Amino acid sequence: MPFVPGARRLARLIATVVHEVGHCVAVVPFGGRIRRITLRADGSGEAIVDLGRVPRMLRGPVRTLNLFAGYSSPVWLGVGLVAAATADERLAPAIALGVVGVIALVFVRNAFGAVLVMALAAIAVWTVLDAGTLIEAVLAGLGGLLVVDGMRSVLRVGRWLVVAAPVRTDFHIAAAETRIPATLWFALFLAAHVAITVLIAPMLSVPARALAAAARTLLAPFGVSA
Repeated sequence: MPFVPGARRLARLIATVVHEVGHCVAVVPFGGRIRRITLRADGSGEAIVDLGRVPRMLRGPVRTLNLFAGYSSPVWLGVGLVAAATADERLAPAIALGVVGVIALVFVRNAFGAVLVMALAAIAVWTVLDAGTLIEAVLAGLGGLLVVDGMRSVLRVGRWLVVAAPVRTDFHIAAAETRIPATLWFALFLAAHVAITVLIAPMLSVPARALAAAARTLLAPFGVSA
């Protein structure tokens, strides 16, 4: 699914929703406020947050958490959805998708974004009401889309940084607000996620085996082993 053009576009849109909501979830528990979320048809988006009410001693860590949350949220939500689908768990993904949908719906300020978020909220409701295997496939597919698109976004940012492309990513915004270069912010982002992956690796063994089995099934007709 992640490599089908239509599904890829859908993944980009949904990943953008999760990316922007990730910023919001990272700052609100510490006193940050959400000003607005904008979602565009081209797959881009913007979340405006205010850290004015965050205690001064926490602003640095919260700003860093806010920075890391954007690009990491689609990947980790995708991993969670795949894990939930392979474990036949419905409540956790319903809550996660519901939280994303509610936060985005409250703070989205454009019509396209509202329609997109309502569709995501509908999937959350379907997750609770449907006891069949179709919803498991939908959750696994959606999770796979988020993981692949999230990883693609991280790699794209890395390429932009290497070639010094004139873009405005979260890392460039952080660099403008601090004395730390965007490249160093990106390196810290990667290091933090490598550490997280090592820590939770035992929890990911079941979905990893499921994904490996799915890959073998898909590649078998082409004579490719995985």
